[in-house]
Amino acid sequence: MIEIEVQNETHQTQERVRFAAVPRIGEGLRLREPDGMWASYDVLDVWYQKADFGDVWIPFLHVKLTPGEGVRDERETVGDMMPASFDFGTDLGPGFGGEIEPFKI
Repeated sequence: MIEIEVQNETHQTQERVRFAAVPRIGEGLRLREPDGMWASYDVLDVWYQKADFGDVWIPFLHVKLTPGEGVRDERETVGDMMPASFDFGTDLGPGFGGEIEPFKI
């Protein structure tokens, strides 16, 4: 196991986490949020610093919350997400209602 210093840009925190392998830039991680829930984070940067002892290099990560991960959407269905004035029968435009027209090549 490799112990890596993870610097969280979203919450401005840092902690040591153990990994089997050093994640690469662009990969995703699942880390526990301060509220106890798990969330996805993207690796922004990976670098190594020489330790104070021996010939050992310590990995560091910068991570940021994956876009869209922090959004909590309470709406259940597509209908709930549409504006109240939207009518599925007429607002989809011509050709979406009635009989299907044959396709001409």
